[in-house]
Amino acid sequence: MLFLVLTILFSTIFSQFYKIANNLKCDLSSVNMSCYLSGTLLLLLYLLIFGEFKVDIKLTGIGVLGGVSTFVALFTFFRAIKFGKLGISWAIISLSLITPILFSVFLWNEKINLKKFTGIVFAIVAVIFLARDQMIRVKQKCG
Repeated sequence: MLFLVLTILFSTIFSQFYKIANNLKCDLSSVNMSCYLSGTLLLLLYLLIFGEFKVDIKLTGIGVLGGVSTFVALFTFFRAIKFGKLGISWAIISLSLITPILFSVFLWNEKINLKKFTGIVFAIVAVIFLARDQMIRVKQKCG
């Protein structure tokens, strides 16, 4: 439970760096690169020190595909926030927590329980409300 609480805490802190950078009119792509590069270097250092680093063809292939996927996701995310608002972009990105569950149901035949189903519905509704709120604000600014 402690690790989950720390994950939530540091994920929140991580997202605040983007908000700070956005408010300071920083280049978010550079901020993103700095965050992920420093995180990757620290993780590599941790793995080397504690000896949990293993090289395997399957793992390397999965890692490379995951890295390419991460690159495309981040590249498209930063294109989205360049032309949109950071807040709504983060809200929409939160759907990326739901899509793996849906893929697991349809691709891997995993069962979905009532709690997961309810959570998915609430998350989708929340994103719709956030998007509508953002559109209303934009219309009010534009006249």
